[in-house]
Amino acid sequence: MKKAISVITAFIMILALSMSSLAAGWRQYESGEWTYIQDNGKALTDSWLESGGAWYYLGPDGLLLTSNYTPDGYWVNEFGIYEPQWGRRTDTAAPFSGTTYTGVYGYTFYLDHYADGVDHWSMKEFYPGSSYEKTYELYEKGPFAFEVMDILEGRTVGYLSVSPSREVVYVSIGGHTNRCGIGQ
Repeated sequence: MKKAISVITAFIMILALSMSSLAAGWRQYESGEWTYIQDNGKALTDSWLESGGAWYYLGPDGLLLTSNYTPDGYWVNEFGIYEPQWGRRTDTAAPFSGTTYTGVYGYTFYLDHYADGVDHWSMKEFYPGSSYEKTYELYEKGPFAFEVMDILEGRTVGYLSVSPSREVVYVSIGGHTNRCGIGQ
């Protein structure tokens, strides 16, 4: 009986290890977003990943960042591949407070200065021509990048970066990037 339990335990351990290794790799959700699942079964977040000879960046929400600047200043194209010809950004940029940027969706950014010296950013998202509106909290990820948090849901839902001119924002939510400009 003791031997049978040991064999069953060993079988379960081998099965668990093989299942976790099967889980590692790229995964695409039905809605089209890509993520990378690690050997531990968790999505890779806030990290670069070399795959198939190309470099990719997984954002704070664990989704492949596309058509956007990474927090460390590199451009990734519409397929999420790092494009070295664009060089590296070293500037500092934040959206204009109280200004609306439009694209497929629209975003208005707000900067509040608290008495203790802490600056707090938020962003209102809306869909032009509809009653849809949602507010997110923004947390700095770098000199021109922010993590987008849904405080009510208690989770990170995206990422955004601001162009050097501050005239354009790239908002990545749900694995898709919306390029928005002032007066577009």
